[in-house]
Amino acid sequence: METWFALAILFAVSHSFVSLIDKVLLKKKIDPIGLSLFRLATNAAIMLIVLVLFFNQPLSLDWTVIIISVLFSISALCYFSALKIEDVSKVIPFGESIAILLSFFIPLVLLHETVSRYDYLGVFAIA
Repeated sequence: METWFALAILFAVSHSFVSLIDKVLLKKKIDPIGLSLFRLATNAAIMLIVLVLFFNQPLSLDWTVIIISVLFSISALCYFSALKIEDVSKVIPFGESIAILLSFFIPLVLLHETVSRYDYLGVFAIA
């Protein structure tokens, strides 16, 4: 099994459990904004530790990192708000289907990636 495939499976499994835990937390009257900020702070702390310990990277913040952080925060806020209103079984499939389509077509346009007809078939079969 290729490494990327194993990592993708681990991502999917862990993401499904995280979605369930998020819904439980939101049912306990936790504010979506607070949960978004908590997740952002936690992710930032973990990434700093990983960068320093495993990659020996200098801690430099440029505009790209800041923009990505802001976009992540906005997406997390939208995700938590939708999850607070609706069931996990409705929010996740809808959001993931759109994410698959956008993650496939945006790099085609912006990064000029090449794909085969099998790639198109695979994306439409999943979405």
